[in-house]
Amino acid sequence: MINFAGVFRGSSRAIPLQRAGGNRGLPFESHGEEIRAASAGGSNGIRRQPKGSMKHKGQYVLAILAMVSAALIVFFGTRWGPAASDDTLSYVMAGENLVQGHGLTILSPDGSFVPLTHFPPMLSILISLPVALGAGPLEGLRWLYAILFGVNTLLTAISARSLTRSLPLGIFAGVSVLISETMILVHTEAMSEGLFLLFSLGTLILLDRYLDRRRLPELLLAAAFAAAASLTRYVGGAVILTGTVTLVRCLPKESRSYRAAVGFLLIASLPITLWAGRNLLLMGNPFARSVDWLPVDHEFIVQVVSVVLTWFLPGRFVQAIQPHLAVVTVLATVVAAVLYLYKASRSFRTSQAVSRPLLWSLAIYGPIYLAAIVVAKSLFDERIFIDNRMLSPLLQPLIILFCVGVNQLVRVFGRRVAPALGGCLLVLGLLWVQRAWTFLTYAHESGRGYTSRGYHSSDTIATVRRLEEVPVYTNAAAAVYFWTGRSVHSLGGVDVIKRNLAEDCGVIVVFDSIAPELYGTTKEEISLGLVQVERRDGDFFFDAACSKELETLLGR
Repeated sequence: MINFAGVFRGSSRAIPLQRAGGNRGLPFESHGEEIRAASAGGSNGIRRQPKGSMKHKGQYVLAILAMVSAALIVFFGTRWGPAASDDTLSYVMAGENLVQGHGLTILSPDGSFVPLTHFPPMLSILISLPVALGAGPLEGLRWLYAILFGVNTLLTAISARSLTRSLPLGIFAGVSVLISETMILVHTEAMSEGLFLLFSLGTLILLDRYLDRRRLPELLLAAAFAAAASLTRYVGGAVILTGTVTLVRCLPKESRSYRAAVGFLLIASLPITLWAGRNLLLMGNPFARSVDWLPVDHEFIVQVVSVVLTWFLPGRFVQAIQPHLAVVTVLATVVAAVLYLYKASRSFRTSQAVSRPLLWSLAIYGPIYLAAIVVAKSLFDERIFIDNRMLSPLLQPLIILFCVGVNQLVRVFGRRVAPALGGCLLVLGLLWVQRAWTFLTYAHESGRGYTSRGYHSSDTIATVRRLEEVPVYTNAAAAVYFWTGRSVHSLGGVDVIKRNLAEDCGVIVVFDSIAPELYGTTKEEISLGLVQVERRDGDFFFDAACSKELETLLGR
């Protein structure tokens, strides 16, 4: 029979080797390593696993397997390309324009360059690197996220391993990331979340190392990661605030120690402050958003809880329970878990005391991140949609804290709960594997977004390529740019567009895959008074006065 208690708790004979700068070994330090102090105080009485031992080599092999597995998952799920959306258009266009010498700008349909302000610049800067080397922007992102998925998996595993001193739980945390549908989703689409996960968790890990060893380079690197998080997503301010609070909370109560917190805050905030100042000078608005007080209501809490519950429970079960009851239950559970983990962290063995700052920062990061979303949704953009992608930065901390909770339960209750916990972990793993496989097989067979399989053989796209000099208005401007390189007008204000069609002999292109109702109109309304040409996956509309020159181009 498997001894789950021994798996979770490890050897109780392990005695930590105390060092002046803390007790931290390699990131993959083996649990159960025996260090025996000599009774006479000499070094001959200390036995340690050599760094080149088979145990350490095995852990490095696990790390390599995790990186390779993550890359294979990303490549399998992006057979047709990473999922591209309307937001991807801004990232890609700004990256390409940066390489072409136009700076971080967006190409408007009239040919002018508008500064990028609605999104922060980090992802566009990274996109410019493969473009400068001659690769396509989306193909470059595909390779970038294949690497990032592996790195984020390792960071999660290392964090769980550090807090629990249990290699099996560290492996469980890493595997959980690899088989999580949400984690796979954000690493197979051309958006900024996968990069944000690296900078956010990386910041907390680096701060934990700084608080253990008090080395200035680690503090500066943590501040750089936090700054990069805010330059990747504006909500990255939550990472800066979490880091600052962690330093204030965990540093000794001395005036000299607070300098580290102040320095971290100033260094981490400087780049995004400069970016906001640049936007203000160029466009008159620091973040291209107007301030309007529209506070969130209880539905926001219901949405958040529903998404989080669905990560760990079957979706049908989540839909069946009453949302308000779920809110109360989950909030009470979270509060109880945080209080318990905080209390438990203070009674950790000496070998685990160095990990308390990481535990603290992970526990407060989730509430601070949600508070940042509440502020953004209430003041700047009520259209922020609460889904797996938006809440994905919460999943890594939850997985790590879940492993800590499991480890503490086994420590407190021993063998009595170990089999039940092992069974729960097995059921959760099977649920996640089923979801991940369903998601991956669909993405592999059909693709997602504007790079899906249908766009690779689209008759509508092929026709748009022939309209090089013709003004185009469409409900899929991003798709047209990705597949033709043209910046075209979005569909909106149909009456105005129809007047323009008569003057400049333009064309309205309506893709079947996107409902025109999203733009406040219908295909029937568009067709009134216009000539319609149908394609397999879309329709073209133009003024009858332009029939002579357009019918030839459209192949009617």
